[in-house]
Amino acid sequence: MKSVLMFASSVLLMSSIGVQARADAQARAAPPPTESFTGYGERVFRLQNALMDELLDAEYADPPPTATESRLLAKAEARIVRSCRALNEVASLTAGGERPSFLLRMKAAASLRSCSASAREVRKFLNERAAGTPPAPP
Repeated sequence: MKSVLMFASSVLLMSSIGVQARADAQARAAPPPTESFTGYGERVFRLQNALMDELLDAEYADPPPTATESRLLAKAEARIVRSCRALNEVASLTAGGERPSFLLRMKAAASLRSCSASAREVRKFLNERAAGTPPAPP
């Protein structure tokens, strides 16, 4: 009887060690993010939205942009519109009280990196333009 109890307790102990080892390995493999996915999406949305405002302001600046700058501004605007389309659709539907489809939400999630990258490139373009250096096209 004593050996059966010893065997059962050792099996329980070994299985709990195995479960804990798997949990520890999973925790190391995927560290908790510093920002929630929703928070990241909101930050990217706000950034691209602010940049669109800046692009519009730049188009109507005094003095007006040169023809080359106007072309570059239009190209920058088109890039953000294209890469952030799904994110803006989700935001628009949500603001209107509708629930975006699962597919649209997944498209928006998949486009966050490209939207963020486009926004950073446009930010760099606007900073170079403001500094008076010839900006590289976004």
